Amino acid sequence: MKIEFYDDEDTPRVGFYKHCRGQLPICHSTRTSMLYQEVTLEEYLAVQYPAILLERYPEQAVRDREIERSQINSAMSPGDTLWLWTSYGGAGVAVKRGNKIARSWLVWATQDDFEFLSRCNSGEEGKTL
Repeated sequence: MKIEFYDDEDTPRVGFYKHCRGQLPICHSTRTSMLYQEVTLEEYLAVQYPAILLERYPEQAVRDREIERSQINSAMSPGDTLWLWTSYGGAGVAVKRGNKIARSWLVWATQDDFEFLSRCNSGEEGKTL
């Protein structure tokens, strides 16, 4: 399965993207409407840790990959699915349980969107992104 990253061609790209690896920040404001592609854990980790990264930084990449694997596995129960999500200013991966988000992590964010990062990490529920 090919993972396709959401890209709105009408939205200009502003700033640089911050890419989180290893211990991912939890995002409490993810909604099911933000989900766009179901993936397996192995598909997600293959995108997060491509061969070139594993070749250049083997110890750090393997360590961080296993931290993420453990973090995601510990949040999943039988029947859960893993999804990529996107919103203005950020994107990530989420565990979907039934029709609800059980856990969500921020993986990519625009460098200059600190409001988004603080909302994700504040634990505030019900924010519209």
